[in-house]
Amino acid sequence: MTITEIKRRNKEAGMFFFEKGAVRFFNSTILSRTYGDFFVTGEQYDDEPRRYTVRRIMPDGSIDSVGAFQAYPTRSEAFQAAKEANKAERDQASA
Repeated sequence: MTITEIKRRNKEAGMFFFEKGAVRFFNSTILSRTYGDFFVTGEQYDDEPRRYTVRRIMPDGSIDSVGAFQAYPTRSEAFQAAKEANKAERDQASA
């Protein structure tokens, strides 16, 4: 799934995760790399360094955090966690 498809599903479900006001409020970046239903956002508050959160689009179009909010200090660590979460989901589905 692409980030464009994730955004579309969220909007079609009547949700506002990707709306400009919400993104601006959290000073978020939505990174375009996806792993199945998993993707990464970066948030920055005041003068703090940007930190990253793994997210997942749910079947109803809502967005959930996977693990702790801003759990990752680098985007590469967050991408690795998203990749592992997607693999774990696929492995569980095939078991």
